Amino acid sequence: MKISILIYSPYGEKYVEVGCLNLVSDFVSKRLLTLYEEDKELNNLYILHGTFMDVTKMVGLVIENCQADDYSLDEAKLKKNLSAFMKKLSS
Repeated sequence: MKISILIYSPYGEKYVEVGCLNLVSDFVSKRLLTLYEEDKELNNLYILHGTFMDVTKMVGLVIENCQADDYSLDEAKLKKNLSAFMKKLSS
């Protein structure tokens, strides 16, 4: 199972993955024989991994989404969006 976080790229005209979360279940654990003990019983591990956020891609997409229709940069919108993004990262 995989959960993806996608942001639209107006330049590429497609959605770009900036984060994901993957559940591998116990498939890898069975092959690597990695176990954990619970109540005197050995069990296979369930693995959860992913990238919370690819900050490099995210900042690029925030800047892309601040462009005006003539592809010039709307600086007021950029400043507003970047400050909102940074506040969310720090909280």
